[in-house]
Amino acid sequence: MGYEVKMFIVRRRKDQDDGWCHVLGMVDLSKPGPNSSVVSLVQEYQAVSKSFEQDKRPFIYESLGENENEISEDKYGDPLALIPAREFMDALEEDNKKCQAADGHTYRRFDMAIALLGSVFKCQGWQGALDTIFVLTYGH
Repeated sequence: MGYEVKMFIVRRRKDQDDGWCHVLGMVDLSKPGPNSSVVSLVQEYQAVSKSFEQDKRPFIYESLGENENEISEDKYGDPLALIPAREFMDALEEDNKKCQAADGHTYRRFDMAIALLGSVFKCQGWQGALDTIFVLTYGH
């Protein structure tokens, strides 16, 4: 995984037999740091993604204008890590506590990511379907 990380909040249906993930939102986390819980979690789930058959690996579509590009690995050739949203939220909150303790303030990008993920958890439209919500990470 790269030093900088983009977090994509995605939905993946339970009955789905391919790796496609529908993007709901994105936050560029920039540089979580080498000792962060987020980085450890991403590395753990990248290993899981590597074990999937190629046609089952998680991917998203990047759509800019009329062309769509399928993205299944990051800038460094690592597979996108498909992480349960609640686990990722826990890692973000843990890292933010570390920032608060070390610097006296939270990290603004983690604050945005926590707020966005939290809004998905609170949205009535997703109640009963939260087990279909994941975070995909892209190192860049």
